[in-house]
Parts: sequence; structure tokens; C-alpha cells
Amino acid sequence: MAAVFLTASFGAPAGFPADASITATIGYALIGLPDLAGAPTESFLAAFELIDLVLVAALVGAVMLARRDDGSILPLKRGDE
Repeated sequence: MAAVFLTASFGAPAGFPADASITATIGYALIGLPDLAGAPTESFLAAFELIDLVLVAALVGAVMLARRDDGSILPLKRGDE
């Protein structure tokens, strides 16, 4: 993996035009509306949704691991709040 990162070539950075809103451009790129962005971007909707699915699966897994076998929950002791 280190060889891939060390030998990867990247294009020259384009930057943002002076009149473009950086926040709006990033937002439009994340939700898949690059035509509305103030600067040329790529759509990150697929990556955004993939990360969403991974985080939801991790959350469900954490809840399943934290649950007791009989479904009960231990009461909090004083000082654990």
C-alpha cells in the first residue's frame, strides 16, 4: 500500500475561483450536484453513501455486542452518570 501512495501521480491543484463559495461547492459535490457548484468538482455521492452504510453497520454491530443475552439492561450506579 505504501508503494501505491508513494508512486501515485496527482494533477496540479486547481484551487477555487475568487467568487466561488467553498462551503457551497463542497456541499454540492458531496450530494452529487456538481452542476450547481461554483467551481469544477467531482460527485462524491457514491463515496458518501458507502461511508454511510459502513457507519450504520458499525453502529448496529456495537448495539448488538452491548446487549445482554436476556435483553435486560443493568441499572446505573450512583457516580456512573
